Amino acid sequence: MKIFFIILICIMAIILSCGSDQSTAPHIPLRVATEFSHCICCACVAYEKGWYQKEGFEIKTYQSYVTGEALSSALGGGYIDVAYVGLIPAIEACSTGTTPLKIVSGIYRYGYGLVARPGKLKNIKDLETEHTSIGCSREGSGADVFLQKTIEAYRLDSKRVIRNIVRMKPHQMLIALRKGELDAVFVPEHRVSMAEGYGFKTMLTCKDVPPCIFGAVLVVKESLIKENPEAVRRLVHLNRRTIDYIKSRPADAAIITSRHLSLRMKQTAQREFIEKNDIMEITPEMCLLATKRVEYNHSIDKQNIQEAIDCLTRLKFIKKPAKAEDIVETRFLD
Repeated sequence: MKIFFIILICIMAIILSCGSDQSTAPHIPLRVATEFSHCICCACVAYEKGWYQKEGFEIKTYQSYVTGEALSSALGGGYIDVAYVGLIPAIEACSTGTTPLKIVSGIYRYGYGLVARPGKLKNIKDLETEHTSIGCSREGSGADVFLQKTIEAYRLDSKRVIRNIVRMKPHQMLIALRKGELDAVFVPEHRVSMAEGYGFKTMLTCKDVPPCIFGAVLVVKESLIKENPEAVRRLVHLNRRTIDYIKSRPADAAIITSRHLSLRMKQTAQREFIEKNDIMEITPEMCLLATKRVEYNHSIDKQNIQEAIDCLTRLKFIKKPAKAEDIVETRFLD
């Protein structure tokens, strides 16, 4: 009996020791950033579920950037370890930034659209019509590349369309559309579904402009891959887990995403601007519509990436031609 109690005490000591080691184990510091669009979906689900912590990460910063272009600049400057961002700004950051970066996982495909005031545009050809005001973000943005691809696919007169373009940030465009200052806008999701939820008409999406796939990806600093490949493996695994959750429970994921795209989260980008301008509120139903419009996939589509690179090069948004293989890392997907 005495021997039994000694063994029992030893077993309990081992269990307590293991638990202590796990709780005091060093966590991996991580600076997370997202584009303030539907790209935020995987990050905010993982954030609210506490999955970063369960994978051993300590979130030092969790920020959302108003545009993918702003996030691209932050990525290129080395201020972020991991980013959930549109493919176009990701390519630009990988190609032009001073900090080496890699795309390590996909998030979803598609994710851009053209929305118009009801009755204003009867067809896509009306984009050429004089005195038509069309909102679009800056040259080289994902929405702008979608605009350029639309002009090519529908064989529009580029000069006539471009003369009608008004350059604005995405959140400003929806306000202008609502006030009647714009007739149509090229925007990313969630804003396509958001505008539709407020009564505007979706004229086309990426799926209507083949081979315009674009989408969103997960990007990390190359130094993180070299210094801690296990951390990157965990991030990619976590991203896949989150995508599976979104696909299996889209309504629940939409509720979480809508919180992170609204005033209810302190991380909401441009909070002061939104409060001052009475911007339209995003609802779970709108986020759910955006979720249904995109195609979630954690794999890396090299062909899509190469086509996007070639398009950006042809449009002179990136100076040097590049190969998709140079900016992607697929070994963590297995």
